[in-house]
Amino acid sequence: MFAQQNTLTINITGINSIKRNVYVYLYTSEEGFPIKISKANRFIKAKVITKRTIVYFKNLKPGTYAVSVYQDIDTN
Repeated sequence: MFAQQNTLTINITGINSIKRNVYVYLYTSEEGFPIKISKANRFIKAKVITKRTIVYFKNLKPGTYAVSVYQDIDTN
């Protein structure tokens, strides 16, 4: 029997600058959430081309997740 795998879709709206990337971090526990990115289980770096961006975390096991999103406007 196959384990069920799921996709988590994150719709990011209200982006002020389309010149920089958005970083989306996925956590499976409270440890490190929301700012300690080294504790994230997965992350996606998405190039912003409009004021709305959609990212997908695929092949997730059923469970509870937390998501942290930030945009690095000044590349620091």
